[in-house]
Amino acid sequence: MTPFRAAPGVARALLLAASAGLAGAAFLLGRPARRALGPASPAPQPMLFGCRFALWTVLSVVLNPLAWVHTAVLLPLPAVLVLRATDDDARAPRARRRVRALVAVALVVLTVPKETIDLLVAPLPSPPVRSLVESLHLGGALALFVAAATASRSILRLWEIQKSRS
Repeated sequence: MTPFRAAPGVARALLLAASAGLAGAAFLLGRPARRALGPASPAPQPMLFGCRFALWTVLSVVLNPLAWVHTAVLLPLPAVLVLRATDDDARAPRARRRVRALVAVALVVLTVPKETIDLLVAPLPSPPVRSLVESLHLGGALALFVAAATASRSILRLWEIQKSRS
């Protein structure tokens, strides 16, 4: 007896919950931009907007039901935008290293060829546990999503600290 069974109802519920969670996180992180920053401080806005664009771009790739492996071609732009947001020297070095490591992991995972993943999963049909290996590219995209969210929150925190000092 295997620990995993085919349960389409449970799978659909988990998919909807995960989709709602990702969309909710992107919405909450993307919502307070103008209200929080205001027109008086234009400096962090390009980096913040780049991170938020990265969040929504990754989300569009991850949640697209018709996405294939070649859809990952859209993900280097969010990676560059997130890396650009970590160039600020005032940001905490630990947070900057964490974001850069997540982007590096995401880019390495996204460059693994589909054929290599197929070889790791073979022979087909594979048991449900091997679907985690098949979802390697999804893991890379989610790492990029987390990096964009972390960078976005870091920019807002830095701006709040600077605002409170002045």
